[in-house]
Amino acid sequence: MTEQTKIWDSVPGNDWDDERDLQDHPTWAADLTHSWPRLMAMEGWFWMKCMNYGYVYSVEQLCRPTVRGALRRIRNGADYLCMIPITDEQEVKQREVKFREIILSLSADFPQWWQKSKQEMTEMYDRLKSFDLDAASNTELLDHLYDLIDTARKMWMIHFLGLSTVSNAWLLFEELCRELWGITDLSPEFQKLMTGFDNKMLQVDRRLWQLAQSAVAQGLADTIMTAEPGELFQKLEQSEAGRVWLKDFKDFLNEDGWRIAHLHVFHEPTWIEDPTPAIGRLRGFILKGGDFGPDMERGRMAKEREETLAAWLLKVPEERKDEFLKLLRAAQLAGTYNEEHTYYCEDYCHGLIRRGLLGIGRRLVKAGTIDRPEDVLLLNPTEVERVMTGPDGCDLRYIVDRRRQEWEQWHRIDAPPLLTSRSSMQEAFVKDISLWKEPILDKIVAGTPPEVKPALQADLYGLAVSRGVVEGPARVVLAAEQLDELKPGEILVAPFTTTTWTPAFALITGAVTDVGGPLSHTAIVGREHGIPVVVNVGEGTKKIKTGQRIRVDGNEGAVYILDKES
Repeated sequence: MTEQTKIWDSVPGNDWDDERDLQDHPTWAADLTHSWPRLMAMEGWFWMKCMNYGYVYSVEQLCRPTVRGALRRIRNGADYLCMIPITDEQEVKQREVKFREIILSLSADFPQWWQKSKQEMTEMYDRLKSFDLDAASNTELLDHLYDLIDTARKMWMIHFLGLSTVSNAWLLFEELCRELWGITDLSPEFQKLMTGFDNKMLQVDRRLWQLAQSAVAQGLADTIMTAEPGELFQKLEQSEAGRVWLKDFKDFLNEDGWRIAHLHVFHEPTWIEDPTPAIGRLRGFILKGGDFGPDMERGRMAKEREETLAAWLLKVPEERKDEFLKLLRAAQLAGTYNEEHTYYCEDYCHGLIRRGLLGIGRRLVKAGTIDRPEDVLLLNPTEVERVMTGPDGCDLRYIVDRRRQEWEQWHRIDAPPLLTSRSSMQEAFVKDISLWKEPILDKIVAGTPPEVKPALQADLYGLAVSRGVVEGPARVVLAAEQLDELKPGEILVAPFTTTTWTPAFALITGAVTDVGGPLSHTAIVGREHGIPVVVNVGEGTKKIKTGQRIRVDGNEGAVYILDKES
């Protein structure tokens, strides 16, 4: 009997194989943060080919002690990860020594490395921005596609080497704190040591706040608050003050507008293409008024941080103070880097990948190969290569139409958090996932399982990642497009948040998310704004309704629904 050859479709080599993948590796975990909205074919290709390469590059560079590599698959447009664990205890111990040395060495030079890496990425992006897509020949457009792929690969190398360095430093510091005092990163005292730092994303939001302040001072607030986004620019052009303000706003977009609502996709427009999200954030700042929240909190947090450090140093054994301070300084870089790398890595790079692909799409539309420039995102690079050197007379609409139907169908299918051949999810966690010891998964993307405390009689339990207690009306937001519905004083309830959501934190008094850990975006920004945050509650967006009053206890990791009849 002849063995049937597997024919992959949208992401050749990385489409989920029902017959083989669970035979080869028993457990695969969904990266749910980067699986909604579902990945189109081109997005899945870039994600699998470039992102996973960058991740494994960091694993090898850091000599990770527990894993030696990773595999990823696309299933119904969702991303699934399987790490390759090291099970030999002697090898793990040998690698742990080298791993710690590398982390401490890289952390010591991290600010200089990050500055050099930002410059390298900026130079790559400037080359892409200067390329004239519409004047290029077909082969030049194909060369540009190769440049996009190479840029993405290099970006992900930088992205993960930095992210793995600081997140593992955080993990090592937490292990030291647990060893010395039995506390974790959910301790309020631990969190005090990690707050009060500025970062690029806060600087971008500060610019938006300054534009809002300027609009109020120039008497333009009513126009911005009431005009439809599509008509706003035209109305502002009707006055001298409006034209001056509009120039400043467009300068802001040209510099900082390479942002997409969901960082893993490029089928959504950037703020440069559609400034509606930026206008919504401006309206929020105008509506709330007052000072820029993080600036008000930073001085207090910095003082509290230094006081906490002084108290801790009195308790650290003298022979371990050097180790303690090195790991602390490295761990403190995690929050800043987590926010900044999004601006320079995913936001900017994916915005420019979108720009380049749409240019290729326009050429294929002109040749009659596809119907709309965006249809190119339903192809993969191999299929573009197949026709780009002579697209006239080539028709790929039969592929595009089928994949669009599939992609729309995927959004009606839940992505299981685990795909496993084990007898239960608990067995899969014990025998597989627990061996990975992946801080990006545990501390950022998914979060560790929360402790249920029956004595609290809470409706939801999660991770207490930003201290304090607050009560107020809930606002359930399932996607960034709904952020304009937020009102000052509400408590945000969401599946998760990304940097696109950051300006919303100036309005809210607390936050609850279904997934996430102490280094998730929600946790970091919540701490810098000084508001209570509980993450990884599981079903917050299902159990809580907009308008219900809830209590968020960021000290205990508990959420209470106060008026269940609303």
